[in-house]
Amino acid sequence: MRKWFLWACDIIIGVLLVFGIQHFLKPYYDKQLRLYEEQAQLEAQQHVSKILSIIAGDETIIKSSQIKRPTHKEAYATISNEKRNFNKQVYFGDTPDILSLSIGQYEYSGIPGEGKAILLAGHNSTHFKELRNFKKGDHVKIDTAYGSFLYEVGESEIILADDFDVKLLDKQEEFLIMYCCYPFDSLSTDYRYFVYAKKIDGPKIEEDGSWKE
Repeated sequence: MRKWFLWACDIIIGVLLVFGIQHFLKPYYDKQLRLYEEQAQLEAQQHVSKILSIIAGDETIIKSSQIKRPTHKEAYATISNEKRNFNKQVYFGDTPDILSLSIGQYEYSGIPGEGKAILLAGHNSTHFKELRNFKKGDHVKIDTAYGSFLYEVGESEIILADDFDVKLLDKQEEFLIMYCCYPFDSLSTDYRYFVYAKKIDGPKIEEDGSWKE
């Protein structure tokens, strides 16, 4: 009889322990289940958003092997600021003959979407004469064969040409640097007028080992 009693007590104690453990662990399991459901819902939303962006033709990632990197003296983009009635071609390179044609890009700076600084130059009395009118908050658009990019104008400054911080070109951040000689309409000067704009929209180029031939 004692044996059966002890066996029954063990069963009861075991059941109580199980229910007790479940009682204490339930909040933990409920929390984990809630987190799992929230994560699953978030992933589903992201998946749907990605599908919709692809359908709309607004893919945010472009493989470098899908696009051709511009070559010297190639007019590969247009730059515009609708508010300032500004629209010009962008040539790859900033030699005197290129700057006589339009806006030129320093070849060792990044191209739109690459995630680096983009350095553009132009003459103050011709192709970049409207730069003086660019104001903080203005939107500057660059259109290329592989996508459109939008930049928002921030600060501007007047500095000696030799005082430009070339380390800005090493930053792993995409922004637009536009400059011309200063004062405006001057033929020869040591000063430069710089306007800076940060990227706010447009696809991103993902390096995958090569560029399109």
